[in-house]
Amino acid sequence: MSISAKKILSAVFAVITAFVLVIAALPPVRASALSMIKYKITYTSTAAKLTLTPASSTNTIYYTVGGAAPTKSSKKYTKTLSTKKAVVIRAAEYDRNGKKVGSIKLTLAPRAMTPQISENGGLITVVSGTAGAKIYYTTDGSIPTKNSRLYSEPLKSEPGTIYKFRAFRTNYTASQASVVYIDEEKASYDFQITDDQLAVLDLVNRERAARADLCALKLDETLCRAAAVRAKEIAKKFDHERPDGTKYSALLEQYGITNIYSAENIAEGYVDPYDVMDGWTHSERHMNNILGVHYDHIGIGVYSSGGILYWVQIFGGLNG
Repeated sequence: MSISAKKILSAVFAVITAFVLVIAALPPVRASALSMIKYKITYTSTAAKLTLTPASSTNTIYYTVGGAAPTKSSKKYTKTLSTKKAVVIRAAEYDRNGKKVGSIKLTLAPRAMTPQISENGGLITVVSGTAGAKIYYTTDGSIPTKNSRLYSEPLKSEPGTIYKFRAFRTNYTASQASVVYIDEEKASYDFQITDDQLAVLDLVNRERAARADLCALKLDETLCRAAAVRAKEIAKKFDHERPDGTKYSALLEQYGITNIYSAENIAEGYVDPYDVMDGWTHSERHMNNILGVHYDHIGIGVYSSGGILYWVQIFGGLNG
């Protein structure tokens, strides 16, 4: 992923809604082999991107596409590789003396789009935005595989059940898990979260527990919806002031969240949850928000535009 710059900002405002907690699964890395060359795979809606990092800045990486063994006569790796179809990437790393010190071989393929879930009349309907993809699901909390049950028609929603869905297509990386929880008491459909949101939540709560022994924050549907809107807005205007000139807290008021403490962290240009959390945790102001004692819930939003990811955390003290 090409990134021109990384930026972060934080804000705090004094600004109640019911909350819902759901669980999601982390995606697997699709690779046929792994050795000394450090790599990172990221995805856009249509492509997979591979970033290779040598063990030393003086080392050189050469690579091939298609399966041939790489040598020093192969193409030199200089920037992130991108593909819209499944390809075999092989790479070899050489030190300054010409000695081969590392190698890697993996299949790089675009990711199937995360299944979208809707519920109506006690039935759960699931669709994938990737043409030709098959959807598999579980109801026991495990990560769906091709050995799981195949989704073929709307499912009857069972209260107290966590449904997980993943899309699979030949020559594609399996999608992220899409998760929905049917509340046992309300017997109602609750909101979905993505792997990126879950990873950020986990990292936030680790920081709160390790640094200040604070309660774990819970994901709130309304805060997540607001964070999703804000993630798109900061792609246009990277500021806590919205494109229409109002503060982010005005959006919370539109969602009925008033008379509580809230805070917002935003970031641009970080490639994954671990990268953006590293940026936020190395900023005192952002950490003050992450470790806020007034907060018990969080909304997390991620938006991709032009190959750049935009991240938002909105903290709220919804329990008063």
